[in-house]
Amino acid sequence: MDRAKTGNATIGFIGGSITEGMTAGGRDCYVAHTHQYFQTQFAKGKEVQYVNAGLSGTSSVLGLLRAQNDILNDQPDVIFIEFSVNDHPDQSYKKSFEGLVRRCLSQENEPAVIIIINRSKGGYSMQEQMGAVGKNYDVPVISMDNALTNAFNSGTLTTDDYYTDEYHPHAEGAKLISDCIGYFYRQALKTENWSEPYVLPDTTVYGTEYTTATIVPLDQLNSFNSGSFQKGNGYGTLPYGLTFAKNSANTPMTFSTQGKGIFLVYKAKSSGMGTVQINVNGKQSTINGNKQYTWGGPDADLAYIQDTTGTLNVSINMQNASSDFTIWGIGVIQ
Repeated sequence: MDRAKTGNATIGFIGGSITEGMTAGGRDCYVAHTHQYFQTQFAKGKEVQYVNAGLSGTSSVLGLLRAQNDILNDQPDVIFIEFSVNDHPDQSYKKSFEGLVRRCLSQENEPAVIIIINRSKGGYSMQEQMGAVGKNYDVPVISMDNALTNAFNSGTLTTDDYYTDEYHPHAEGAKLISDCIGYFYRQALKTENWSEPYVLPDTTVYGTEYTTATIVPLDQLNSFNSGSFQKGNGYGTLPYGLTFAKNSANTPMTFSTQGKGIFLVYKAKSSGMGTVQINVNGKQSTINGNKQYTWGGPDADLAYIQDTTGTLNVSINMQNASSDFTIWGIGVIQ
């Protein structure tokens, strides 16, 4: 808030489609309303920048991999994290979300980090597992899950007052998220500022093995050879596409890099996609592009991890050449 008075403040948002503004886009999404409120209340006529790194259909696994390029390079002073209806109760999501929170808190410019919890119309939410991370790292958790559930149960609101479908708020619903954030700001102003710097806790909730994972440009991978994967366009802010066309020769993609592990960002659909085999230092795993509740957008899975940093020799090919597969990013745990 103090930085905003000088006009040097930036607010960053990273999350799924609710953050991106699906069904409540443009100036009607909660990101735009939240930015406008912050600028009006605290910037004293100065311009406050904002970065919207929401990407529809994505989880905190992909959020962690995108974070450096899509939001942290802009050095935001405040970062909102929202993935609560996109994640699941699996270790990869738990560790990625914790890694993302820790990654944001570790930035040299010491941003404030705020977790936003949403819920679906039917009540689905990852509040319990994400709230545990917020508590461990002593960061604010703004719970639309609590607010909406109480309002629905009391009859103050109906689901139609907020939702346009099972997950997404309409324009008025998005404004309600922004109003709750504004309420949080006003409560923060009533508290005493801490003079000592924030210190990351030594404790973890689920694990921080993934914290340094990020999508790496192809030209930073050693001896990269795309094999039978054809280079093409990326998806949104994802930098590149590597597509295997079914019935191609199935020559492996190969490269080496330094790190502890490999993530694969890929196109996920409910049907019609194939399975890739990833071989790292002689150990093989598979990733299937067919996933329930997906529609052709990006997903991400861990392909390999080890305890210490070292050379990772990677080979990727199709398990069966009769299906398509698209890679939108190669993530490396540094």
